[in-house]
Amino acid sequence: MPRKLLRERTIMARQSSTPRAIELDPSDAALYSNRSLCYLQMTEADKALHAANTCIKLRPEWIKGYYRKGAALMSVEDYKGACDAFMAGLQLDPGNAEMEEVFMEAVEEMKKDHLARKGSKPSD
Repeated sequence: MPRKLLRERTIMARQSSTPRAIELDPSDAALYSNRSLCYLQMTEADKALHAANTCIKLRPEWIKGYYRKGAALMSVEDYKGACDAFMAGLQLDPGNAEMEEVFMEAVEEMKKDHLARKGSKPSD
């Protein structure tokens, strides 16, 4: 089976089972983390962000919610917001290599975005 088709089937399976699981246990932050990932893979960033925020609200000490929030914000090119989300995760787990990596990616994208905007302004 082609890899893309397998990935799409996996996303669809997760997306169809997550709402039922949330109905059974609406206080499970991991379910909202999974929902956020599914929405992100379906390029529905607003819904991914909402699910990530719910995950954080339910379990603020769990870095996965901040990771999901940062990923959703990166997908809409809100690099400052993504940096803030990743930094919040790093404050909870300062040595987390994966969180450090995505934080640095967000910083680099924010720099590129800033330089692009600066370069596109008309000169006086």
